[in-house]
Amino acid sequence: MKKLGRKSILNRIIYATIIMLFIPLVVVNILTYRLNYRVSLDKEVQVNEEFLSIGLDLMEEYLIRLRSLPMAIYETPHFLNLLQQEEEYTPEELFFLRQELNQMIGHESSVRMITLETRNGMSITQEEIGSDNEKHWRAARYDMSNGSLQSGYDMLGNPTVLRYKITVQDVPFKEDLATLTFYSVTDTLSSIASKVGSNQEQGVFVQIGLSGESTPLYRTRQINSYELNAFAEGYARGQLDGESGFFFIGRCSHRNMHFEIMKFVPEQLILGPINTLLWHMLALQIVILASALIFLYYIYRIIIAPIKNIATNIDKVKEGEYSYKAIHHSDDEVGVLDHKYEEMVETINNLVNETLKSALEISKARLKMLQAQINPHFLNNMLQTISTQALLAGDSETSETITMLARFFQYNLDTSSEFVPISEELRHIERYLNLQKARFREKLRYNLDCEEELLHTMVPKMILQPLVENSLQHGLTSGDEGGLVQVHIYKKEDQIVIVVTDNGSGFSKEKIEKLKQEFYHYEITPEAGHGIGFLNVLQRLSIYTTAFQWDIISKPWEETQIHMEFSMHRVNGLSQHEGEL
Repeated sequence: MKKLGRKSILNRIIYATIIMLFIPLVVVNILTYRLNYRVSLDKEVQVNEEFLSIGLDLMEEYLIRLRSLPMAIYETPHFLNLLQQEEEYTPEELFFLRQELNQMIGHESSVRMITLETRNGMSITQEEIGSDNEKHWRAARYDMSNGSLQSGYDMLGNPTVLRYKITVQDVPFKEDLATLTFYSVTDTLSSIASKVGSNQEQGVFVQIGLSGESTPLYRTRQINSYELNAFAEGYARGQLDGESGFFFIGRCSHRNMHFEIMKFVPEQLILGPINTLLWHMLALQIVILASALIFLYYIYRIIIAPIKNIATNIDKVKEGEYSYKAIHHSDDEVGVLDHKYEEMVETINNLVNETLKSALEISKARLKMLQAQINPHFLNNMLQTISTQALLAGDSETSETITMLARFFQYNLDTSSEFVPISEELRHIERYLNLQKARFREKLRYNLDCEEELLHTMVPKMILQPLVENSLQHGLTSGDEGGLVQVHIYKKEDQIVIVVTDNGSGFSKEKIEKLKQEFYHYEITPEAGHGIGFLNVLQRLSIYTTAFQWDIISKPWEETQIHMEFSMHRVNGLSQHEGEL
């Protein structure tokens, strides 16, 4: 029978499950990831375009407010007249100018200080009341020295002040009268950056600056470097301080100034939710696959395993082993099949046993015919006569040997009983060994041992002589040294154990395997000629006893054991009905 391999039902189910579940799930994961990535990126572009637009509008409004502060000069004629004069200002005029500058500071909350440089060479500085930032702001570093809008940085490179220069002109004549410099804190720019950066999510960077200038007006944090690729579809991929992400840039113009807002969003902020969704999908899919495998294992336990067990036992039946017990005890189709197979094997076993019993009866009939051809009484009387003559001639040893031979033949030719006590089998073997000892003398040694409680136990007749004959054949005829034959019979739980040991040439592994195969396929036929040999003994014990087991353990020229076990119950039961056999 072919082994269950790649073409088994279980393997086909596993392959089908992989094709139907695993591959589609992988494809779904790839498509889902790509789709979500595209949708998330498009959404991110749209959202950031809106934030940048809001930021640009706020920046333009802020610049308009700063540019509108000098309008108070044109609304106050005295202020304008003072700016037009070339003489130095009196204390009263300076006081008036400071008051006007202070009012300008009050109109814009971010302005903290104003410096007025007039045409007469005077420089007037007015700070917010209670402020003491003049030295700090004047010490700030302004990289864009020629620009009208600049940021001042401290020693650490952080933007601290925004400086905005406006020239005051005499409108009719377009004559420069003075220069106003406004110093503002970066709170307004910080507020704009916060709105653009969505309240500064983790890793988001926002920078506000003038187009074409390397130094920005404001940035949310100090950075070392950034690189970005060409813009496409509203964004550009790049790196900020080594971190990968996406750059979004918005630009607008106000008067003669062109400024821009750049926003950097780390890739993880966009891909993080997608990766989380993907991991959740993978976890769910792993659960689905695990459930499928558990289901397959359940199918294996209830269907495939019992079928494989039946297939394995079919092989055993083919080799001649007819013992099988159903292991699937359910009432489903597989359970019914298992029990029906058990019944079939039991029926085959009974048929085989009946066939063997019939063959044994034929063998017994042939044996009785041979025995009938030799008149037992005539043979016994003749041997007794020869023994008496030897004794009268003074040869007691010959007389004793002939007497043992007479009793030996008497036991062999006795057909009145199929079962005998173990004690009779041992006495018969002892006579047989003594006859052999008369031949081999000191070259033969033997030992017979049996537990006393087993001496009256009934066993099939003539089960020991073939085993001892086999030991003598291999232990003496093939060896140069003396042979030792031992028979040990003992009880193990409810089993009778018979061990026959010799120190002869033994059996090779191939010979032992061949004997086992011959035992499983053994047939007793009129032409077989097995008689009551070794295999005949094994077959009779397998038929007339239960739980019969046998084995041969051989170490050539050291020790060879023939080991047999069988239950006493069936032997005793059969012995009570031996007449029917």
